[in-house]
Amino acid sequence: MAEVEIHRSGSAGWLRLTIAIAAIAGLVAALDPGSFLATFSRKAPAALPEYFGSSIPQYSPFTATLAASTVPWLVAIAVLLTVAFRLAVRLRAVASELPSLDKGSLAEGECGRTAIEFLLLLPIVLSILLLVLQIALMVQAKFVVNYAAFCAVRSAIVWIPAEKEGEARNRIEIGNTSSEKMQKIWRAASLACVPISPHHSSGLADRTGIEDATQEQKDAVDRIATYFPSNGDDGVAESFKQRIAYAFDSGITTIEIVPESGSHNQSAGEFGDHDLVTVRVTHRFYLGVPLANRLLGTSFGVGPGSGFYYPIVEQYTLLNEGEPLGS
Repeated sequence: MAEVEIHRSGSAGWLRLTIAIAAIAGLVAALDPGSFLATFSRKAPAALPEYFGSSIPQYSPFTATLAASTVPWLVAIAVLLTVAFRLAVRLRAVASELPSLDKGSLAEGECGRTAIEFLLLLPIVLSILLLVLQIALMVQAKFVVNYAAFCAVRSAIVWIPAEKEGEARNRIEIGNTSSEKMQKIWRAASLACVPISPHHSSGLADRTGIEDATQEQKDAVDRIATYFPSNGDDGVAESFKQRIAYAFDSGITTIEIVPESGSHNQSAGEFGDHDLVTVRVTHRFYLGVPLANRLLGTSFGVGPGSGFYYPIVEQYTLLNEGEPLGS
């Protein structure tokens, strides 16, 4: 009988978790049904856009690399939520027993045992909830970094075919991070990572060793903001200025062009028209949730009060631009 009851309680727990997830999805769909349906109806970009009448690649989050990197963390969230739910139920039961104990129970030591159990369960439940919160933020960041990889490779397929000083058409100095083409690709990735970067402050500088953005960078934000009228509300631009210092640090956001097999030696920076181009972006995502950042992150190593980060790596592949096919 005891095993049957345990099995039933376990099934009930998973059922409640499923209902909760379905309720959250339903709430999101109800708030913005158009965007919700568009997410599932969006098609992945064609392998050869020229054959389908479109030369502008469209971003799609449904890639194998993104799924492989997010699914394990989503499973971890589900497991942690299940454990937290079970512990919370037990914690509630223990809390309800505390005021009902009489003097006889107190003499037998039951009150002491119950209080100890309560004190042991409470920090465990809180720790699990902090882990869930930090992992959820990391999963969100993975989608942003995946988009950053798309932005980087989109920039790459435009600039690799261009002719720049020291870099001929369809050639790029992969090993030279200061080359003009590599800089443009890196800036595209860094710009996309700004939304998940922390606001700069003296405390952040002490924890990460990253200085504030230069005035030139902040002036560039003001020039960009003029193209996006905000009815006098410059909060977005000001927030952007505070975040670019972290995203545009050369040690925080890095790019790598991953060589693809083909007739050209991409390892040496040689590409052909319509060759596959893959760019991998690594972003040191700042972990700001207490306790969870120490369990999941790596220290910046700048001193006793050093902060923590988690390296998020995503890549995206598109076709190099060139002469139209069939021309």
